[in-house]
Amino acid sequence: MTLHPSFQPPATLRMTLALLTLVAGLGAAAWPAPLRAEGRLALEGRDAVSYFTAEGPKPGLAGHALHWRGLVWFFASAQSLNQFEANPAAYAPRYGGNGVKSVIAGKPRAGDPDHYLVLDGRLYLFGSAAERAAMLDDPAGFRMQADVAWKLLRAR
Repeated sequence: MTLHPSFQPPATLRMTLALLTLVAGLGAAAWPAPLRAEGRLALEGRDAVSYFTAEGPKPGLAGHALHWRGLVWFFASAQSLNQFEANPAAYAPRYGGNGVKSVIAGKPRAGDPDHYLVLDGRLYLFGSAAERAAMLDDPAGFRMQADVAWKLLRAR
């Protein structure tokens, strides 16, 4: 059976297929997790809302998933999913999930979800613990530099 090239399956079917593909690949040892790649798993499957709790990041579950901005986001509970869905910009990492220093350098790379900082109600990711520590030394300066660099990168 051949489908017409313009055929688009319903959104629910596309989402289901994307989730099944992701879940099937989660066991692979070399599973890549870039944060800006279409259809990829955000935050390596961690619950974005959990970063803002006292317990810190929790693993998300495929049963609580949401597709947003080209990424699949997993959540530890339906409550977390609902919180994110109500205001995703409040929970998603700044700079598209790229590491702060890589954004400042003009060469954005996905930040490591294990190296993070919640500062003034925003989630920032870093490439290493040393990069995180550097931002703690001058948070306002780093944010200002990264904000300017991010605007320039997005304008390209």
